[in-house]
Amino acid sequence: MENYDDTFNEDFADDFSEHRVKRPGLLVLMAGVGTSVATLALLYVLNIVSPDLYVMGWYANGVIPIGAMLVGLVAGSGYGIASWLTGAKIGKGLLIQIVLLQLLVYMFSQYVHFLVITAPFDNVPFSFWEFFDRETRAFAWNNDGQPGEPFGIWGYGMLALEMAGFSLCAMIAPAILFAVPYCEACQVYMKSTELGLLPAGIAPRKIKKKDTEGQQAYEEELKQAMESGQKRMETLLESVNEKDPQQFVDLLSEHADNKKAINKQTSRLAVSLEHCKQCQSGRVVLKVQCGFGENQTVTELARIDIEPEFTRDVISFRKR
Repeated sequence: MENYDDTFNEDFADDFSEHRVKRPGLLVLMAGVGTSVATLALLYVLNIVSPDLYVMGWYANGVIPIGAMLVGLVAGSGYGIASWLTGAKIGKGLLIQIVLLQLLVYMFSQYVHFLVITAPFDNVPFSFWEFFDRETRAFAWNNDGQPGEPFGIWGYGMLALEMAGFSLCAMIAPAILFAVPYCEACQVYMKSTELGLLPAGIAPRKIKKKDTEGQQAYEEELKQAMESGQKRMETLLESVNEKDPQQFVDLLSEHADNKKAINKQTSRLAVSLEHCKQCQSGRVVLKVQCGFGENQTVTELARIDIEPEFTRDVISFRKR
C-alpha cells in the first residue's frame, strides 16, 4: 500500500474547494448557441448551393421531423462539449434554458431567412410576422417534384413538430451528462470504472417441461446461487463499511479470471467505482444484472460513499 499524507491531502482539497471559482453555465449556453448558429448557417449555405437539399424538411412517415431532429442533435453538441470540458454541471434549470434558447435560435434563423428574401427590395410591403405566417400556411408535401396542396392553418402543427424536434434533440448531449456522476466539491464530472463481476446465478440450460425433477433441481441451483451471491454482496459491503480496501479487492480478484463465465450466468453482481480525479472522493455502486441482451434488466442495489483513502487504495490495488 502506498503511503499518503492524509493531512496534506485533506487541507489541500479544502483549500482548493474554497478558492475555486465556480464555473458558470453561461459558457455552456454560449457554446451551444454558437454551434447552433454555425449549424444553421451551414445548412443555409448548402441550401443555396443545392436548393433541393433542405435537411430541415426531411420527415419520416409524414409526421416525424427527422431532419430537424438530426440538425438539433448536431446544433446542441456544443452544450455537452462545453459542459464536459469546463465541468459546469448540467441541471434541470440549465436544460430548460437550453430548450428556450434553441427555440429562440430557430426563430432567429427564420428572421434571417426573411431578411435575405426581402433584401433585394427597397420597400417591403409586409412584416416578418406576415411573412412567417404566409410561409407556415404554405407548407405542403411535394408529389413527384410538384408542390401539393398547402396545409393552411395546419402548417403551424408541422412547424411545432419541427421546432420541437430541433429544440428537444439539442438536449440529448447535455442530458447524457445530466446522468453522469458529479463532484460538487471540485465541480468536475467523476470517472466511472468497472471493478468486476461477482457470481449470483448459474449457466442457463433448457429443461423439458415434463422433467419435473430436472425443473426442481434447476430451481434449487438458482436458489443456492442467489443465496451465495447475497453473501458475497454482504461481504463486499461489509469491507466498505469497515474501510477495508484489501478485503474489498481480494473478493473481486477472486472472481476476476472467471469474468466471461460469470457474464453468461442468469444473474451477476456488477461492481463499479465512481470517483473524482481531483479530491479522490467517490462511491461504490453495486448492481444486479439479470437476463441477456434485450431481455436484460439492471437494478441498482447499493450506492455507498467512500473516503479518498479508500478510493486511492482500491485504484492502487487494481493496478498491481
